[in-house]
Amino acid sequence: MLSPSEPAACSGCGAPYRALSLGAHHLNCPTCDCVIRRARARERQEWQEQERDQRLAVANISPRLAECTFERFQPEEGNWQAFQQCAAYPKRWPLQMKEAQGSGLLLWGKPGRGKSHLAVAVVLALLDKEVEVRFITVPDFLSELRDGLRQNVAPGEAMSCLTTVPLLVLDDLGAENDTTWANETLYQLINCRYQNLLPLVATTNCDLNELEQSLGERTVSRLLEICLPLEVKGPDRRKQAANERKHPFPNAGP
Repeated sequence: MLSPSEPAACSGCGAPYRALSLGAHHLNCPTCDCVIRRARARERQEWQEQERDQRLAVANISPRLAECTFERFQPEEGNWQAFQQCAAYPKRWPLQMKEAQGSGLLLWGKPGRGKSHLAVAVVLALLDKEVEVRFITVPDFLSELRDGLRQNVAPGEAMSCLTTVPLLVLDDLGAENDTTWANETLYQLINCRYQNLLPLVATTNCDLNELEQSLGERTVSRLLEICLPLEVKGPDRRKQAANERKHPFPNAGP
């Protein structure tokens, strides 16, 4: 049987309400709209989270990559310039869509230095501004295209999307198998964006000479015209994380 408790007040606005008890369960019966507003706020938050998850999926951002924000990146001497340039990039958008030169970024350096983290942080910041972005890992993308060709699936639709999306991110450029087909496919993709003044962000473990040897002079020449090359130095962050997992308690005994 329901039994009314002593009248109380809403903690949100101070309006009186009466709490009803049913055994161990308590029901609030407010005389204000606070409960409705809180319910609507929860619905709005859930809708925003679903929208963001959908944008992440379309952009090809995995759950692990979705954690790679600027706030989680710890800049230091070897990567400070790259961090500043990447952090400023989303703030300048959409000016990059009107620039013929230097509208993109080319992050290069040894593995584990945070290049992909910075590139994804750019993507996440632009997604928050509702900018359409695509993030692809180059070896995986080429492998999928190759598998499609073996099944007589033309690459036109996938290539068309990447050549027209406002911002394209090419991760691990130069890590693909060095074949004539792969190099020509990448040249067509990069040249199409070059010709249409569409910005590009790329990461590579190669230095610029190695990248030219891998992709060819004409491809890298276009990359360097439309992208600002930034070397990302510093310690290997993956090895650092692995060492921290091995020694979670540095002062603990054997």
